[in-house]
Amino acid sequence: MATGRAVAPIAGIALAVLACATAPAARSGASDEVPRFALDGEHALVPVGDSPCRGPAAAPVTVVEFTDFECQHCARARQTLSALERRHSGEIRLCYKYRTIPLHMYSRDAAEAAEAAKRQGKFWPMHDLLFANQQALGPDDLVRYAQEIGLDVDRFNADRFNDAVFTRVDQDEALASEAGVRGAPTFFFNGRRLEGAQPIEKFEELFAASRRDAETALAAGVPPPEVYDAIMRVVELHANEPPRLAAPIPIADGDPCRGPAAAAVTVVEFTDFECPFCGMAKLTLDHIEQEYGGRLRVCVKMYPMPYHEHGLSSARYALAAHRQGRFFDLYDDLFAHPEALDDISIRSRARGLGLDVERLERDTASSEVAEQIARHVAEARQAEVRGTPTFVVNRELVFGAQPFEVFQQAVEHELSDGDRR
Repeated sequence: MATGRAVAPIAGIALAVLACATAPAARSGASDEVPRFALDGEHALVPVGDSPCRGPAAAPVTVVEFTDFECQHCARARQTLSALERRHSGEIRLCYKYRTIPLHMYSRDAAEAAEAAKRQGKFWPMHDLLFANQQALGPDDLVRYAQEIGLDVDRFNADRFNDAVFTRVDQDEALASEAGVRGAPTFFFNGRRLEGAQPIEKFEELFAASRRDAETALAAGVPPPEVYDAIMRVVELHANEPPRLAAPIPIADGDPCRGPAAAAVTVVEFTDFECPFCGMAKLTLDHIEQEYGGRLRVCVKMYPMPYHEHGLSSARYALAAHRQGRFFDLYDDLFAHPEALDDISIRSRARGLGLDVERLERDTASSEVAEQIARHVAEARQAEVRGTPTFVVNRELVFGAQPFEVFQQAVEHELSDGDRR
């Protein structure tokens, strides 16, 4: 396989993390609709964009090809890919992206000629001629091919020397670097990578695996024409996904939880009542609880930030309320009144909620509550929790006040893992 310049790893588009401490961002989907399925194996984020494609838009397998018109390995791989297309007629959509190799004298000129032909609706005829004539890709040859396929030659010449064409080819080159493409040819079958002019058996292997990806998406209700985009949204959400813990966070008997103990997914929340982002995340968590009902259990751990005046005292009140079976009542109240977390205000509202305030005061000052908070903080540090809010979905970490879609994806991933187990 021909190789070019060194490339960077897959690039990500990070969300700003809303948290009361520095934390890495998790990625969100490219759409409000998050596909409810998980993928196995490694996939790269390779959007089709406006690249030329052939084959049905609803084909279950999209093959994105990064290639160089002057590369002999690319020409040989094209023959193999054409044979695969014939074997699986109607099941493959092929999309082309430019990946020129600096060692090839005419590869960039050929790419720009193909892009100029695309602007007259003749990309694929030019594509076929360029690969069929790899030893004749000079300027006069390119003009002759334009004439052969019936292009407006004046427009063709103007386009191939136009900044817009240069930029378009550069965009594919940049995407190749982001996707870790090390040379040409490189193929992505529904995001699954295949490098070089491999035997057709390797192509068949990738086709079968990517066909299973499509079946997973279709089973989740994704319409056939949207399968590839849905797969890419799943890949995007997982491209910078948070780390997974070696083991779930331990839940002690005295830790406040709601939802079935046998639920498939347990969400552990490390929170601070004075953290504004925790209040934002609580609304999202409420939505997640409504969405998943009995399949979800939520447990809350205290992780008061040292720079919050009332972080520790409000955590004590919440755990003291838990000793009266009223943790979530006070939990909701504390987040509803972030401007009034002083002792007098909390006690006044606790009385209105029907708590025994004298007992609340005793428990707030107890060593048992202090020890429980200390344990929660130790567990947070053991899990390398960097701030609040932080959530552990079974073993998957979600940092900050992320959108609903990020939590949904984490829960779906854990449910999917549970089904496979």
